[in-house]
Amino acid sequence: MFSFRAARPGLESETEGRYGRHAFLLSRCLCARDVHLDVASADRGALFEFIACRMADACQFPASRVAAALARRESVGSTALGEGTAIPHARVQELDRVHAHFVRLAQPIPYDAPDGKPVRLVMALLVPAPALHDHLIVLSEAASVFAQAPLRRALLAAETPEEVVRIVLTRREDA
Repeated sequence: MFSFRAARPGLESETEGRYGRHAFLLSRCLCARDVHLDVASADRGALFEFIACRMADACQFPASRVAAALARRESVGSTALGEGTAIPHARVQELDRVHAHFVRLAQPIPYDAPDGKPVRLVMALLVPAPALHDHLIVLSEAASVFAQAPLRRALLAAETPEEVVRIVLTRREDA
């Protein structure tokens, strides 16, 4: 269900130039301060507002712009993957790097997932607009984490933000 690859062989990316050919971009943009556990949210709109407030300082522009960018992308089609996961994401012109935030919701929320299941695990991404290839890479990396049932279970059971980061970074290269 989640087995897609963002990179085509031989295609250079902005990430490869900065971090080496086998860089895991998500590991460079997710740290413990970007992890939020057991967040109460009634719906997608409230979730986007929560994420926007947390991302605004790092992005150096208003939370309203972050929320609007996420909502604009979501209006094109649901970013839920199924199995209780979603990767809301947007490309923003003014950014100079990828920003990621992980949210584990206290209770699942409706999200128009392809399997009809509500969402509880969320990896929100903001990417510089010109970095299309990096955008696809980080989406693929996040999807590969959510594609693995053992990692989803571990994320649901994690007790600290540091544990979440460790789980995300243990994702298999061949997923």
